[in-house]
Amino acid sequence: MLGDVILAEWIAAGVAAIAAVASIAFSLKSARNAKLSIETDRVANEISDSALKLQQQAAHGTLISEVRDWAKECVFAISEASHLASLDPARVPEGAFFERRLNCLQRISALVDIGRWYYPNILTGDYGDWKEKSFKGFRQKALDQLVYTYLALLEYNYVSQSENRNIGKKIVAYQRTFVSEVSKKLEI
Repeated sequence: MLGDVILAEWIAAGVAAIAAVASIAFSLKSARNAKLSIETDRVANEISDSALKLQQQAAHGTLISEVRDWAKECVFAISEASHLASLDPARVPEGAFFERRLNCLQRISALVDIGRWYYPNILTGDYGDWKEKSFKGFRQKALDQLVYTYLALLEYNYVSQSENRNIGKKIVAYQRTFVSEVSKKLEI
């Protein structure tokens, strides 16, 4: 009987030892899984951050491309406006100069409004509060050059070339400033 008790104690001790080893193994596996889970979360966050950065870079690249395309159209329009100065209204069919000037005015007017998407007005105090949102505040310098070109076009004499060359020179100066301002935005 004493032998049976000793055997039972040995069996109980063996089962307890096996249970302890299994518990330690399970604890180690749980700790390893927790560590893997933390590492997996870290890697997932890094991938998410990288994807967000790539999306932001792509959006920035698209914006720069759009600004470049718009600015290109502006340069062509301003150039056309400045070159009207070399055209003598008296030497073209009647109304042709007026019509070309009107087309330039329409194009530049539209380009000014499109430019407000890329060069929004700068809000200072309550200046322009009575205006629509895109027109409140002060225009940025790039848009000013387009507006100045528009106003200079209105000064062109569509009957005689008298002062048109001087106006054309002003428009060339506006174009140079416009190109410089856009270059800043495009970071070139």
